[in-house]
Amino acid sequence: MQRCAILHSINETLATAITQDKNSAKKLDELEKQGLFIQRIDNNDGDIWWKFHPILSSYLTMMAIFGGNSTLFYLLISRRVAV
Repeated sequence: MQRCAILHSINETLATAITQDKNSAKKLDELEKQGLFIQRIDNNDGDIWWKFHPILSSYLTMMAIFGGNSTLFYLLISRRVAV
């Protein structure tokens, strides 16, 4: 889902295209049902859209940028908090 985090909102077609995972919509739905920082957006177009919580979106985006290098990520975060 890191690849999806840069988007403001996402639907099944976008999630599948970005992740190449045919079960991406099911995964997004499961995350939402578990209350894990993702919410469904009501649209009148018939598609189901989701939106990541800004904190989760920022975290996933930073992890994607740093390639999962959590040491570098936490160093950057700790420096921002200290300022």
